[in-house]
Amino acid sequence: EVEPWRPLTSREFEVAQLIAVGRTNAAIAAELYVSPKTVSAHVEHVLAKLGASRRTEIAAWVAAIPGRTGQPGVEPLPASEIPVAVVPTPTVRTA
Repeated sequence: EVEPWRPLTSREFEVAQLIAVGRTNAAIAAELYVSPKTVSAHVEHVLAKLGASRRTEIAAWVAAIPGRTGQPGVEPLPASEIPVAVVPTPTVRTA
C-alpha cells in the first residue's frame, strides 16, 4: 500500500491536510474532536518532521504529494489561494 504521508503518522498527515485547506488549530480541533493543545502538538511534530518553520510550508508539502489526500472531501487549496495573515499597518497621525 502506498503511504504518501511518510514521514508523518496518519493523524499528523490528516492535520497537515487540514492546514493545507486553511483551517486554524481551533477549527482542526473541532473537526477532529480533540483539544486545540493536541492539534498544536501535532502541528509542531509535522513542522519538525518536515524541517519546516511555517504552516505554508506544510501546505506546499501536502500540495506536492501525488493524489494529495488520503481521504475524500479534503482537497488542499492551491498555494495561490492559501490564506495569509494580514497585519494592518499602524496609522501615523500628524499633529
